[in-house]
Amino acid sequence: VYICVQKKRIVVVCSFALVLALLDSKLVWATTCSNASKSAALRDQQFDYCIVEEAGQLNEPMTIASIRLAKVFVLVGDDLQLRPIVKNDEAKAQGLSLSLLERLFNKFPRAAASLQLQYRMSPQIMALANCLTYNGCLLLGYNLAQWKQLALNFEHLKKALGRATSPWLLSLLDPKRDVV
Repeated sequence: VYICVQKKRIVVVCSFALVLALLDSKLVWATTCSNASKSAALRDQQFDYCIVEEAGQLNEPMTIASIRLAKVFVLVGDDLQLRPIVKNDEAKAQGLSLSLLERLFNKFPRAAASLQLQYRMSPQIMALANCLTYNGCLLLGYNLAQWKQLALNFEHLKKALGRATSPWLLSLLDPKRDVV
């Protein structure tokens, strides 16, 4: 499956023949790295740009198979989060558990940009990530007054769950808890 943008419309293309017919037009294409690496339709194509999202989770061969199709590539990801999953010990020993993002970051640290403002985590989860991983570099990208919490009628929930509900479950659902 390929996705392309044509005249501000998103078009999902499932036909190999249609993919070949559309490749020469000026479109924005999206696909997975796995698909890009083995697709006969893309094998001989040259794109202006390749943007690889979550590049820290991909092993090098998978990333290289995608970026070889483009004149310019951008790797987006976090080398401190999930790494490539490699189960084979020999493959690990040969370095396949290192992503191209991490390798390039280590070799050319000035070429990387760190995004410090985050908008997705609660302040408490951000504090934990800051302490364990990011050395205090993450900053809230929003005003604390804007942070929304799920409004939960705890008394109604306790009644709905009944007496058989374990105390630990009720303690997890207690609205006084900021983070579970």
